[in-house]
Parts: sequence; structure tokens; C-alpha cells
Amino acid sequence: MSSMRTKGKAGRFAGVIAGVLTGLLAATALAQPAPQGKPKVYLYPFVRGEGVSEVVFNKVEQYFVTLFKMSTKLELVTDEELKTAEAAKAKEAMRKSTTVIAPWLEKADNLLWTGKDLLEKKSYEKAAETLSNARDLYEQNYLELRDYDKLVDATLQLSIAFFLAGYPDNGEELLKEVLVWRPTLAVDRKRYPKEFVDSLEKLKGLLDGRKGGMVRVEANPAEGSKVFVDGLLKGAIEAGKNGLDIDGLYRGKHYVQVVRDGYTIWAQKVSVPEPGRTEKVVAALQVVQEEKVEVKGDWEGLAFKTYEFALTGDYGMEFSKVAKQFADQAQVPYLLFGFVSAEPKGTKLTLFLFKSEWSALAEVEPVAFDQNLTNLQVNLLFLEANLASALDKYPKNKVVRGTPEVYVASQQAKAKAAAEAAKPVEVAKPVEVVKPVEKQPVRVTSNDVEEQPELKSRTQPANEDLGDLSSIFADGSGAGGNEEPGDTGNPIIGPTVGSEDWGEKKKDKKGGIVTKWWFWTGIAVGAGLLGGGSYLLYDQLGSGGGSSGYSANVYWDAMR
Repeated sequence: MSSMRTKGKAGRFAGVIAGVLTGLLAATALAQPAPQGKPKVYLYPFVRGEGVSEVVFNKVEQYFVTLFKMSTKLELVTDEELKTAEAAKAKEAMRKSTTVIAPWLEKADNLLWTGKDLLEKKSYEKAAETLSNARDLYEQNYLELRDYDKLVDATLQLSIAFFLAGYPDNGEELLKEVLVWRPTLAVDRKRYPKEFVDSLEKLKGLLDGRKGGMVRVEANPAEGSKVFVDGLLKGAIEAGKNGLDIDGLYRGKHYVQVVRDGYTIWAQKVSVPEPGRTEKVVAALQVVQEEKVEVKGDWEGLAFKTYEFALTGDYGMEFSKVAKQFADQAQVPYLLFGFVSAEPKGTKLTLFLFKSEWSALAEVEPVAFDQNLTNLQVNLLFLEANLASALDKYPKNKVVRGTPEVYVASQQAKAKAAAEAAKPVEVAKPVEVVKPVEKQPVRVTSNDVEEQPELKSRTQPANEDLGDLSSIFADGSGAGGNEEPGDTGNPIIGPTVGSEDWGEKKKDKKGGIVTKWWFWTGIAVGAGLLGGGSYLLYDQLGSGGGSSGYSANVYWDAMR
């Protein structure tokens, strides 16, 4: 027995040395500086400049976010991600502040670590007593116990303590319980006593014939509820089913737990029945009433206030103050702002990077896109490289002090457009169309005789403007042509008394038509022809005997 214990002591010593070396290696690994991660950059929504269409603006922003999310050079943080992270931190802080370790659990944990320490100090009997008290506390409060590995560990360490203290029978009984819970248990033969290792191998052989029947676990609500046995997950209850069947368990005492999000954990001791039989348990789950988690601090208000400065480009001292407050509270070292502006041949994207450590804002080298955005993806890759360069070496020579030029140009274009829109619009006067007056036909009734419109005479000259002829007939014709206005006789065709043109016409009387020689010559010829024609007709009609002949003698002397 003494030789066995000596070997056991040597094995334990070697185990302690190995544990110390492992701890030193772990400490050395922790002491080494961790590799630096990608810099976190909080992205604000882009600002659209004057003249940029909404379609182009949305496409540029969406492509930018998609590309930079996959970037290997930086970690892009959006508003939604920041909200999720802040809520998770607040929830964890609340959980830690409200979670109070039960006194029994704290006591049991302290007893477990004390018992292990006593085993290392070779105080086996005292260690057995301490570990027994720890195991009892875990078992008595199994309904509140969440980590069943503590119960398994306390039972295993107590079994080892009994073997080392000279009580192998007690140690073997406890080892049976451990194997029922953990059938695949394996230990380092060099670390533990030979009696313990031999007993472990013997009990494993006996367990092969001690598998029991079925354990059916039902839950309400059932779907999605997870079932644990002795702290090991056995599965979840599927949709459409109200329970889970578990087989392959060894005969003995087991602890069944049912866990579902939003509900309290349900637990119960179960004894596995004989083969061919089923043990049924039903878990009635209770809803957990969780308090609403609120994120501490006004980080959302600071974020919005910072964005208001970005909308107008007012990057002055007040902006730097608010931006730093937000960056420090959100725990992001960089803030990123984007401005999409219209260019003569396309669109330009300018980034502004705020470094919280320096409370400074610098302009990143911009990129431009053509009108159809065909080079959008390619130029965004160039922009990613420019931003990575600014993160690596902050561009002090491009620090913004005041309103950037792209903002100024956009504001000027907006003011110009507003001025053009304010000018009064000249409305063209409609062209007045004069419709001809339609003459209505004169209706004559028996009771009412209307005067018929006078038709123009074909024989009597009208008082019209006849051009050159009007001057010929202006003084009349025949004997009345030389009469003065107001004389009796034929009326004068032409200006009346009192007419403005009378004086002019009177002066031209000597040059009238009656004074022209060709006028009287024409009269004489006409009279001769008329007289000769009359004589021929008379001679023909006066010939006797109905002769068809006729004489065409003309007596010019008679006409004279």
C-alpha cells in the first residue's frame, strides 16, 4: 500500500509541475502584445449637394457602404451596429449589477477550491470532509444550479480523497455516480493512485450492461425548448412535437434541465427505469419578466447634433467639441463624413475624417465618377486606399478649418437656383383673334318689312377710289362738268362743298377731260359708227320682195 501511495505522490507531483508549466506558458502568451485590430470608423449618412440627383446619391452611398463593410483595412461602424453594441453592453452591465450570487453557491465554490488545495497539501481526510460539504450544497440546491460540472467535479475529487485517505469502498461508490453522469471519463494514470485507476477501469466494464430504458421529457411550451441531462445537451424539442425521447442513459440518478429563452430554467431528479420501460417528466416553464434595458448616456443626441454640423459644413470649434464627446462615449476613435457634389462631367465624393485623439477633421483625397457611374466600383477602391492612408498617417496638411470648398460651391449653386426661381415669369399676352362679322340674311315678314340692302349699280358709278380714273371723273362729265358747286343741274361726282380737296380740284379744272382733243375725236368717231350702222339696218329692212341681198352703201356726207 505504501509503495502504491508513493507512486501516487510522484504522479501528483509531476501533475503539479505540468500544471505550473502550463500556467507559465499561458501567462507568457497573455503578456505578449495582442496584434492590433482594424481601426474602427463610425460612418455618418452622406450629405447630398446641390444638383445631385437622388438616384445617383443613393447608389453612391449604397455601393460605398457595401464595399467598405468588406474592407480589410478598417472596420466600418454604422448607426445600427452602434445601437446594438451599446444595448448589449448596457444589458451585460445590468446583468452583472443585478446578479447576486446565492450564498450557498458562493460557499460551495469556496469549499470545492479549498478541498482541492488540501489534496495538493496531502491533507486527505480534511480534504474529504471539505469536499463532502461542497458536494452536499450542490446537490441540495440542484434546482438553482446552472453549472452541473461543479457537482461532477466535487464528486470526483471527493472519490479521489477517499482513495488517498484509505477508504476505497467509499471512493468507489462515488466513482460509480461520476461514471453514470460521465461514462467517457478518462484520467492520467500517472497523476492518480493505482487503486483509483484500477477501480475506474473495472467500473467502466460493469457499466456496459447497466443501460436503462427511455426517459421522455415534455415541456410547455415545447417547441424550441432545450433538454439537458446532467449538464449535457441532449437535444431540442422539434416543431409539432411536445417532447423529446432520450435513451442510452445508464441506470442511476440523473438531473434533467429544460431551458428556453425568456423562461426560467426547469430542473428535476430522474431515475432511469429498467430496459423496455419509459420514465416521463413534464416541464412547466414560467415566463421571465425582464426589465427594459435603457442605454445610458445621450450618445444618440450627440450623434444627431454632430450630424447637423455636417449638413451645413460648419466644421468649426463647436463641431470639434461635440464630435469628440460623441466619439469618446461611443468608443470609436474615428468619425467619417461624406459629401456627394455635382461636377461638370459627373459626380464627386469627398470624405472628411475626424480623429478623436486630436479633435481634428481632415479632408481625404476625393474621387470622381462619370455621369453614368460606370467607374463607381473602381474609383471606390481608390477611395478605400486613400482612406486607409489617412488612417495610417493622418493628413495634417489637409485639416479643415471652417466650411470646405465643396460645401461653398454647393451653397452658391443653391442660392443661384433660388434666385432664378424667384424671378417673375413673363406671360405672353394671348393674340386676339377678330372674327369676321357674319351678315345675317334679311327676313321679310308680312307685318314687318325691312329695307333690303342696296346693291351696287352696274351703270351708276359709285363714289369709290378708282385710282387714276377717279381724277378723270372727279369734275363730272357732259354739260355739268364745268359747273361750280352749288349750281343747279347735274350733281358733281367728286368732292362736295366744304371738302378739304375742293381748292385743289378747282385749280385743276382747266386740265379736265373736256379740254382734251382725244376726248372729242373719240366722240366723233363713235357717233359716225353709230350713224352708219343705223343706216345699213334701215336699208336692209326697207328692200322689197324679201330679197336676201342688201346694200352697204355709206353716205359719209349725210353724217356730216
